[in-house]
Amino acid sequence: MLLHLTIALHTIVVTSLADSPPTPPTTPVSTTPPHQHVVDRVPRPFTISANSSIRISSKIKEEDNFLLFEAHCRASAVLMSFVADPNTNYVNSTSPALIYMNDMAMGIRDPGVYIINPHPYPVVVLAMVKAYTATDPVPGYCMTVNSKGGVWPKPFLILDWNSALIRLNFSRASHLGTSLECNDLHSVQYKVYQRYLPRDGWGEGTRDQQFHEAIKTFSEIEDIEKWGQSVTSLGAHVDRLVFASYSPTGSLYAVIAVQGNGSSVYALGHTYGCDVDPLTGVCPDTAHTVTKVVCAINIFTGLLMAFAGHRFFMASQFLFGFYAGSVVGYILLSITFSPDFVEIFSLTTLCGLTMAILVSGLWFFLGIPVLSVLLPTLEVGVMVASCILFLPQMNIPSLTTDLYYWLVFLCLILALPVILLAFTQKASILSCVIVGSTSLTLPIDYFLGTGLRFIFINVVRRATHPRFYLALIQPSLQMEDLMVVACWLAVSAAALLTQLLVERRRPPFPPAPFQQWRWRREVNMEGEEGETAPLLSDDESVGRAEPVASPVVGYILGHRPVTGIPQASPAIVRGEVQVQGRGRAGAVPGNSSGRVRDIFKPPSLEDRPAYQYSPRQGEEWVATT
Repeated sequence: MLLHLTIALHTIVVTSLADSPPTPPTTPVSTTPPHQHVVDRVPRPFTISANSSIRISSKIKEEDNFLLFEAHCRASAVLMSFVADPNTNYVNSTSPALIYMNDMAMGIRDPGVYIINPHPYPVVVLAMVKAYTATDPVPGYCMTVNSKGGVWPKPFLILDWNSALIRLNFSRASHLGTSLECNDLHSVQYKVYQRYLPRDGWGEGTRDQQFHEAIKTFSEIEDIEKWGQSVTSLGAHVDRLVFASYSPTGSLYAVIAVQGNGSSVYALGHTYGCDVDPLTGVCPDTAHTVTKVVCAINIFTGLLMAFAGHRFFMASQFLFGFYAGSVVGYILLSITFSPDFVEIFSLTTLCGLTMAILVSGLWFFLGIPVLSVLLPTLEVGVMVASCILFLPQMNIPSLTTDLYYWLVFLCLILALPVILLAFTQKASILSCVIVGSTSLTLPIDYFLGTGLRFIFINVVRRATHPRFYLALIQPSLQMEDLMVVACWLAVSAAALLTQLLVERRRPPFPPAPFQQWRWRREVNMEGEEGETAPLLSDDESVGRAEPVASPVVGYILGHRPVTGIPQASPAIVRGEVQVQGRGRAGAVPGNSSGRVRDIFKPPSLEDRPAYQYSPRQGEEWVATT
């Protein structure tokens, strides 16, 4: 909880809205004649020097209706145009694309395009070309031609992002020369696919090699359907999709247009959800030092809570309150204000401490187990609900309604207390194990760069981001994620077994500190009164010899009742009564068995009973009765 809060702080608050597509560069491009390269459907890598360009071309056949040229650069935006020095009619993107039509009424008849590197450093691009026939729809054909200039058709995907979302837009497709079909929204069927790139530091090869391999195995329709995850827009427009951002994990996007017996593929789109540093090739590290410190602290608190949370009940109550107060406080502050990182971190910590003191005080003063276990089971319910809503099967249009979404979320939360509160001690142990193992796993997930933390970050995004209700939740589960999940489950099982073994012979719950103080105070007061009060009242004479019919004052260990009326034998001499007969218990005054004796004098040898009391025998008697 605390970790996912701090991660949300630096992913939602610190990261600003990225500009995409990039602003056209102003660096002058070299006038040196570009190199010529012939490409085909198989992507080929090319290195473009600083401030220079290359030209790619392909042979066109008579049956080819149009050619789709596309290029991909992992970290930098490049230009694509039909001319070497474009002022307009170019595409500026990390994945630019252009369509060359066979019947295009333009001066350039040579099927080729220029790829221009406007940066003062060299870049590597993957370039390819695909040919399509007259039965295939033209990607991006249905659009209004910009009177001020621009590219038409638009066969590329438009991607822009912020800290929480990735937005995918594309222009609809149609057959060449049949613009009336654009009015029929159902004439072309669109299939959108997504695929995640290998994470930095995982897998074989360098980042560029992994990126090139992913592009090569995701360019044809058969490969796209094999490796990609099919998604559908949750909004009203099929050409407008929103995805949850899992930066710095990169993702590929492909759109297939199907019309009749023909089909075509838009140029692939890719993004890391951030502005990749062209020199390092990775997303900038925007995490604050305090975020890393909190992650490190959570490892130790998670271990303590997972393996000994119920044993240190007061400490676990403090942590449960701190987690709940921090999350709720952060959500309310984000909705109400727009503070910077330092302000929101300070206020969130203050909210957490306030809630922690209240929850701890609840147990300190009242000591009601059911009431104190309610909050931990609710937090377990939040975790279970977050995991369920993180599944891709939950990408349904009905959950885009906030009322319906939060109603489902609330029902999933309340299901856990309803099930567990009947077993109060076991519910407390289970809550400590689940929350503690999660607090232990999330820092490891953060430092390894895997994506499990987004299970809980997505819930915070849904509560704070106004457009997140349209986001498609596609978990980026890869091999490293499954390894972390396996460790998470193993730690939870080990912690649960440890706590059950440790607590099996202990009381279900420790006494509340305030109740202990009250009991100790009452015992002390009773002890003081017992030391000062007389054993006999002032009206009674200690030296009196006749038996007196008065209430029992007390019993002396191992002796008869000290009264003159018949009394039942005390527990400590019951064994003697059973052996010698019950008649002695009803002895009348004057008999030897009922004679009166001064209780403050130790008995003589002849007065001592034959049966000697031992504490062990007393315990056995109490056990039998």
